[in-house]
Amino acid sequence: MECDPSKVEPILDRYPRDESSLIMVLQDIQSEYRYLPCEALEEVAAGLELPLSRVFSAATFYKAFALEPEGRTVVQVCRGTACHVRGAAVLEEELGRLLAVETGGTTGDGRFTLRTVNCVGACAMAPVVITGEDYHPEVRADQLARLVKRAGKKAEVETKAPTRELPVLHRFETGHDLMVRADEARAARARSAGSLQICGGPGCLAAGSKGLVEAFSAAAQRAELSLQVDLTACQHDDRQLQLTGCQGLCQRGPLVHVLPEDTLYCGVKPRDAERIVDAVAGGTVVEELLDDAPTRASHPFYAGQTLQALATCGRVDPESLDDYLAEGGFYGLTRALAVIGPEEVVEMVEASGLRGRGGAGFPTGRKWRSALRAAAKSGHPPYVLCNGDEGDPGAFMDRAIMEGSPFAVLEGMLIGAYALGGREGWIYVRAEYPLAVERLERAIAICRQVGLLGEGILGTTFDFDVRISRGGGAFVCGESSALMKSIEGKTGEPRAKYVRSVESGLRGRPTVLNNVETWSLVPGIVAHDPEWMRGLGTDRSSGTKAFSLTGQVRRTGLVEVPMGTTLRHLIFDIGGGLRDGRTFKAVQTGGPSGGCLPEDQLDLPIDFDALDEAGSMMGSGGMIVMDESTCMVDVARYFVDFLLEESCGKCAPCRLGLPQLSWLLGRVASGTATEADLATIEGIAAGMATNSLCGLGKSAPNPVLSTLRFFRHEYEEHLEGRCDAGVCRELIRYEITQDCTGCLLCLKACPKEAISGAKGELHVIDQEACDKCGICAAICVKHEAVDVVTGGAA
Repeated sequence: MECDPSKVEPILDRYPRDESSLIMVLQDIQSEYRYLPCEALEEVAAGLELPLSRVFSAATFYKAFALEPEGRTVVQVCRGTACHVRGAAVLEEELGRLLAVETGGTTGDGRFTLRTVNCVGACAMAPVVITGEDYHPEVRADQLARLVKRAGKKAEVETKAPTRELPVLHRFETGHDLMVRADEARAARARSAGSLQICGGPGCLAAGSKGLVEAFSAAAQRAELSLQVDLTACQHDDRQLQLTGCQGLCQRGPLVHVLPEDTLYCGVKPRDAERIVDAVAGGTVVEELLDDAPTRASHPFYAGQTLQALATCGRVDPESLDDYLAEGGFYGLTRALAVIGPEEVVEMVEASGLRGRGGAGFPTGRKWRSALRAAAKSGHPPYVLCNGDEGDPGAFMDRAIMEGSPFAVLEGMLIGAYALGGREGWIYVRAEYPLAVERLERAIAICRQVGLLGEGILGTTFDFDVRISRGGGAFVCGESSALMKSIEGKTGEPRAKYVRSVESGLRGRPTVLNNVETWSLVPGIVAHDPEWMRGLGTDRSSGTKAFSLTGQVRRTGLVEVPMGTTLRHLIFDIGGGLRDGRTFKAVQTGGPSGGCLPEDQLDLPIDFDALDEAGSMMGSGGMIVMDESTCMVDVARYFVDFLLEESCGKCAPCRLGLPQLSWLLGRVASGTATEADLATIEGIAAGMATNSLCGLGKSAPNPVLSTLRFFRHEYEEHLEGRCDAGVCRELIRYEITQDCTGCLLCLKACPKEAISGAKGELHVIDQEACDKCGICAAICVKHEAVDVVTGGAA
């Protein structure tokens, strides 16, 4: 596609003409051309008055960008932790065979590009494949050819969705006006006969929940049951029909929650809409669509949870301000502006014991207090930032909140800005979260329209506004200083920690950065007083924590429990234990910076300090459950290779240490390592933890050290030439059993043509030709006639 320079100027006009717009401008150009033409980069440099070298530096640093044309459809395999342990590598190899390209390559006809993505935040439905903008959950190797064919046809006819207009809303001149509107919204809801809430979280959307809205509308029309989409239009006998954010139980989606009956229907298809509507009209239930309990409240997945950060997520239409107001939204802000005052807000946050939910658990009130001192000294009000990068593979809590309750994030930032005297804010969102960007942008526009952002908020002297900054696909930009550089349109390289961002952060000014979950907790503290949070949790970690519970567990999804809840309760009571009768081996917490904990650690209370002391960490809240089919050496190698790819390479310990760890773990996985190699691994890990510049390098050894600590016997098995989990290629072989029906599926799928046999006869694998890719076993899911034999080749 040739570059038409005239298309660049309108893209530039969408954003302020300064450096903070660079990454978003490049993303829009990438979307327009399917790559970044050199001529377009020159236009961008001139339009933003930046050196061309600066523009090219950003274009080559961030993984979201390509300097060569990509296919009309980009096929992505998620390689997040949950997808990895459920076989994503096999899907990647099979797609490469089907498309006849290496990962990162584009087909000769320009139709497809094959890529991997480290995590797309749909971990509960692993393994996930994305074609264009469509998510496909729990994909099997035998489904890939059909997915690719369908995606190719869709790309030929697909058109852009029309732009949706904002609702016309009146400006709130005072806090009283806002509360009057909230009362009206609650009254409208009370007059309604109830609602049908369709889950619009990532997992349910992937499973087809968007189509349910139309199906339920049509079914209601036939049954003469009135379903109103707009809350303000509700009459006495009407029910609302809502597409909410994530409702939590992703494994059983799409979910439909019927209120006030509290009936939760699982795995709903469009064909089920008529039966559900008839049941609602007749006061009955559709028994076969229920899960493990007749109501949501009694369901074991929900019964053990306490919702604070997720209080409105899955309960409101994320695009409706009225819906958020009806749930008590913006009462905290109104109270802060009218009654409390900035200093008391800070004191309330301090008294609540709130610790940052993004990783290290630093006390939020202490951070705010430091920023206030720095602002007084410098004379510059602090910038207020929200970290929505959430790059940890296996984590999707922040995505769920941004998509499901964007107004809660904005209210938290508004309260924080009021307490800190901040006037400008940014929300930094991962490039892989386009729906979160869309929902936040819409919520920001609505808040500006009604006077909740901008000048003179609610008739006071408080001025504050927020902008979105989209990330470019760099995990390291989850680190605070790298994130701020990215907002500034620079490459995301961390700086030394002795320079504190509360003193010199974005643009060298005092900056307060908290993550999405932290900001979403602030309104509740101010609305209900500090005891609302202090009354839950432990002495050192108050309140609740949201987790994404994924991996080989029966009930995967979004969970929020009080701090101090045990891992055992979370995994076996809420999560329902291991799927398919498998045996628990480990749980990995904290993403690439965390560790893997064995069964004898399951009674550990979940809080910041207890997990740190056990050799893991809370992190942002990803929690991946692993069974006997998981190789802990492979898991450690996976995280090291992930961080090797994502490291910015600025400091020597990380730049040199990660390649060495990867090479040594590769030796262990191949059965060629020695005891001396294990000692070398531990030495390199210790050096990185001590000497690396930022948290990525300092915590990178955690998965390695924790697996060595708790699963050293598995490393020793590999030294003896065995991978008893049946994962490491050099130490296993595949054999076809007598259960083979001779269906030819594995023979046709084998990329090395290593399988022979006639239709209806027992097939045989040529061990010399086999490269142990595992596609035969993945294809043979129906007959289970392919066995993994451990101990190396025959």
